[in-house]
Amino acid sequence: MAEVSTNATPPNVVLLPSSPLLKRIDRFSLISSSSSDEPVPLFDLLRAILTSPGIATYVGGLSQQIDSIAVTVHDAGSRTNNTSTAKSLDFLRRFLLRTWDCQTFFKKIWPACLSLALEMPELFPDGYIKVLDSTENPELVFTRKQLACLVVHQFLCTIPTPSWMMKGKGKESMTMAGEEGFVDFSLWYSDEPANFEAVCAYLTALFTYMEKIATEPGWLEQGAEEWPVVMRLRSLKNADDEQLKRMLASDSEASRTPFKPLEFIALPEPSTDPPLLGVPDGAGVVFANKQVGFGRSATMEEVAVGTTPEACPIVLVTPPLKDDEVLIVVGVESLVVVEGYGRTARMTRVNRTVPPTKDSPWRTRTMLFMDALELDGYDSTSSDALPDLLPGHVDRELQKAYTAFSSGSPTPYAHVATGLWGCGAFGGNEEVKTMIQWCAAAFAGVPLSFAYTGDRSAFFLRFREFADVAKRDAWAAEEVIEALKSIRSDDKENNRAPLAFVLRVLSGRQLVPASSLSISS
Repeated sequence: MAEVSTNATPPNVVLLPSSPLLKRIDRFSLISSSSSDEPVPLFDLLRAILTSPGIATYVGGLSQQIDSIAVTVHDAGSRTNNTSTAKSLDFLRRFLLRTWDCQTFFKKIWPACLSLALEMPELFPDGYIKVLDSTENPELVFTRKQLACLVVHQFLCTIPTPSWMMKGKGKESMTMAGEEGFVDFSLWYSDEPANFEAVCAYLTALFTYMEKIATEPGWLEQGAEEWPVVMRLRSLKNADDEQLKRMLASDSEASRTPFKPLEFIALPEPSTDPPLLGVPDGAGVVFANKQVGFGRSATMEEVAVGTTPEACPIVLVTPPLKDDEVLIVVGVESLVVVEGYGRTARMTRVNRTVPPTKDSPWRTRTMLFMDALELDGYDSTSSDALPDLLPGHVDRELQKAYTAFSSGSPTPYAHVATGLWGCGAFGGNEEVKTMIQWCAAAFAGVPLSFAYTGDRSAFFLRFREFADVAKRDAWAAEEVIEALKSIRSDDKENNRAPLAFVLRVLSGRQLVPASSLSISS
């Protein structure tokens, strides 16, 4: 494990492998001048591993490098345990041998990536990155070369576990990725993954990214002025934002906020095609967990991050989102298109772009990471109340969405691309969540575009009718929120149909029953 001079460690930072504060035992006598029991700077050991003559020229050598790093950095297993090593890297080895051009990779691509990895001390002279904090350190700005360096180190698994992720003193158990706590890509390397196609898509994006590092070096030299990559943790307080104050008050007599345009996009299945991501002048919602990041399955968030290697370092610097926080990431490029969701997710193409310039649509690509309430644990059989409408829940979701949608201020986004946020595994009600998002967009002054798949056509036809009435009769967003909050917990009928209730209260109209709608294919 790491030997760290804790007295000299700055608070709330991620120590990078190049930090002089990180030291390790030279287990394999990599440095001739070191004593076997005397800790030496970690980066000296990594440099020795990564520059070993001939080792990085074939798949087995790369596996040996990653295994040596695992032992040196993470005290994981033993390099002599060949069975364990082969198993832990089995899928990565097979991906390289069967899917990628190994000869080109090791001859042209990997040497450039190794060279970039060794530039870490120059790219990060402090030896650390500050952790995002919505009050003390709300924004980080990186160059693309800095991010590329971090991504290569995530590939090599050289980054020690940041202290802010640890649960309890002396533990390596963390809060990320379903309690697994991955800060690197090792979760994609081991046995046959349960979601084979999704992991293949993520590895394809990663290797395509490393190919760009070697074959399109010009983009690496773009400074933060020309192409900044921004990670921002945003929080709004009532006292600081008058619109937020008015929104949470939801008093239609004190203020009336008109709705903005609403677009519905029908899809055969979910897709990460660039126009659906809010590119170039809008923003795209990422249905996030509290702990943002990538994974090994194919949730909407895992696909969004896994297909965008430049976004992957968010796991290092973003603590679990609080109820009033969202993460905004700007300037990251998606490299593959994935269609489908969960078990059906698979890559359909690689995004081949022209050499990036300041006019590239990806330069302004904006990802809005916002986590919904986890309502799947509520027992709906013991109460008539819809969990979405329990005290405080509407305000929490409204503030979360508004904080994200208004983050383009002072210039509002041209539109925000979203969908049924929080309505899958989190158990949210699609009627409530869609009304909340549309109201939040009204308060933020941005149009919304809702993408949906064919199995949700009946709902969106009904919501289109609802929206048409709202615009025709000039409803205010405050009125919709007021009506939504007025549903009593013991009102079984209206808890089951909140959309119809709001429409009836504000217009006296009845929604057409979903069963009577004719859905054209």
